[in-house]
Amino acid sequence: MTGERTGARVELAHGAGGRAMRSLIESVFLAEVTDPEALAMGDGAAIPFGDRWLVVTTDAHVVVPIFFPGGDIGRLSSRVVNDLAMMGACDVIALTSSVVVEEGFSIESLRRIHASMQAACREAGTRIVTGDTKVMRKGEIDGVVLSTSGSASPIAWCATPASSAATRSWSPAPSAITGSPSSARATASASKATSAPTSPR
Repeated sequence: MTGERTGARVELAHGAGGRAMRSLIESVFLAEVTDPEALAMGDGAAIPFGDRWLVVTTDAHVVVPIFFPGGDIGRLSSRVVNDLAMMGACDVIALTSSVVVEEGFSIESLRRIHASMQAACREAGTRIVTGDTKVMRKGEIDGVVLSTSGSASPIAWCATPASSAATRSWSPAPSAITGSPSSARATASASKATSAPTSPR
């Protein structure tokens, strides 16, 4: 934790995806980690699975307002498919979803979020197969927080033999980006994703 001041606290910048977030991850969550897949800090991780690879990723979703012109937090949760595509894995197997809801949150709004998630999944050619739901006391969170994980099988990978995943040279073949119906669905989902308001929660 070199350079970290005594009594330091989490700031909004730590969740903005820039240098501050990377510093937080490296100094806290990767401080004693030696696993090469985790240390790579990619959009996902490629895990050996028999003679193939399984690509996995996870993402958390918070936004204000929850509903905005052109989309909502439910639609944003489908971006986990885009993270898999960035790893060259467009053959999405399935997604999981966890929902943490504030006491007093509108059931109708929750249904609307769920419908949006399902619609986004259909566009991407995948489905949510399991999940978890928790309710927090009013005021303990702001509305609703979603967390989505996904798994996919890469269509084609090129890898050079090495002793650890951190030194492997990954290169998705062209077909992994443009050559399959699943890839086309993932690309369509990415292009339809609406930019959300930038206010973090």
